[in-house]
Amino acid sequence: MENLDNSNNVYRPRRGREEYQPAASNEVGMFDMIGRCFTNYADFTGRARRSEYWYFRLFNLIILFSLLLIFALLGSLKEMRIVLLIFYILYVLATLIPSLAVTVRRLHDTGRSGWNVLLGFVPVASLILLIYLTEDSKYDANQWGPNPKGLGNGEYTAPKYEYDDGF
Repeated sequence: MENLDNSNNVYRPRRGREEYQPAASNEVGMFDMIGRCFTNYADFTGRARRSEYWYFRLFNLIILFSLLLIFALLGSLKEMRIVLLIFYILYVLATLIPSLAVTVRRLHDTGRSGWNVLLGFVPVASLILLIYLTEDSKYDANQWGPNPKGLGNGEYTAPKYEYDDGF
């Protein structure tokens, strides 16, 4: 019978599969991704990973929800509510451009045009936008740049059309 004790940190063979390789140590965390969104404040070119997009959305949701909670708790203090409301509006305005930019870069990562962000203004089509934003990255480089995950090392070549009118 085979020894199943794993306390000596020796990996058992994986029945004909490749050896287990631990994850790379160059993983970035939530705050690195959020910082990347604010660093690329108005950069609508390139690609953004799913984690960058969703961590930024989560961060904004937590901040806005906590501001609304404080706003609700300050029920009778009218002066403080006005100050908090002004701070809330300033935060929304300050994060509007980075939110649009990271959404456009996320759409680029899925191989779609950034103009698809306009689907968010149509009630039913916003569900299609949500599906687009949850999809995984396209494997190789595309017209908006290399894969941010580092997958695929090919270069993007634009498709050739029979009729080229110069546009």
